[in-house]
Amino acid sequence: MQEETPMIEPGDEKLSSQMRDPSGPPQAVDANDPVLRLIGSAGIVVVVVGGMMLALSATTSHTSGAQRSTKLQWEQRQVELKQAQAAQVDLVRPSAPPAGEGHAHD
Repeated sequence: MQEETPMIEPGDEKLSSQMRDPSGPPQAVDANDPVLRLIGSAGIVVVVVGGMMLALSATTSHTSGAQRSTKLQWEQRQVELKQAQAAQVDLVRPSAPPAGEGHAHD
């Protein structure tokens, strides 16, 4: 027959014998402990990098539409400039002189 393993209840003395005795005044933690400084520095780095990534993702999602809009506006402006230059060339240099106004060279 198999023996049943007893369940450990919260008030069981076996469990309480494995835990440290919390009686007594709290112990101060050394502020210059290198492990604690490393954990604190790592926590600060994680928060800063996370904030930068959040700000970067928020910025690029809003500006990607603006970049496309600006590109379309620039392309439209280039077309308008070419049309204006073509019209200006036609004003300065007509395609054919009016009939009867040719210059004769003697």
